[in-house]
Amino acid sequence: MFSAIKNKTRAFAEAKIKLITIEVKEKAARIIATIIPIIVIVVLGFFFLVLGSVTLSLYLNEVLDSIWQGFGIVTTFYLLLLIIVLIVSRTESFKKMMVNKLINGMIEPEN
Repeated sequence: MFSAIKNKTRAFAEAKIKLITIEVKEKAARIIATIIPIIVIVVLGFFFLVLGSVTLSLYLNEVLDSIWQGFGIVTTFYLLLLIIVLIVSRTESFKKMMVNKLINGMIEPEN
């Protein structure tokens, strides 16, 4: 009788370990499936931003009849954008919003 309980307990423990392993693998697969498209979008967006900025700079150079003013205008725009992002990112409301989004992303319901 004791050995039957021992065997059932061992089988239960092994089944539980397999279940946890499968759940971890599923969660990892979901995370990877979410991250890969984000990485592709970020890389393509970066190329679009860089090439678009160079194109705009060259166009402004042509309009302003200058070899550097177009690049200066575009660079100044990005500098102002950086300053705005730095100011906004240091506010408590922004930090709270980002923490909430991260926590909600981690505990999203399973489908």
